[in-house]
Amino acid sequence: MTESLGIVTVSVDYRLSPEFPYPAGLEDCIRVTQYVLDRHWRLGIDPDKVMVAGDSAGGMLLYVAIFQHFVFDFVMNRLQTQWGGWG
Repeated sequence: MTESLGIVTVSVDYRLSPEFPYPAGLEDCIRVTQYVLDRHWRLGIDPDKVMVAGDSAGGMLLYVAIFQHFVFDFVMNRLQTQWGGWG
């Protein structure tokens, strides 16, 4: 279905516990999300047309990865710019 819509699909085979304790799986999702979004031009992805989806725990990990990429990094950069760093 994604091919017919011209959508790039990325699936993260993140590490699972108990073999890899938390936050290993979350770190995998954050790294892949950052890699894909930071290199969208190289991968042929339109950054204005990104959709994310996940199921169960994978959905939550993806949500946190997207939050980290867009919200947390934006807020931290804004605070650093506004107050000139952390001291």
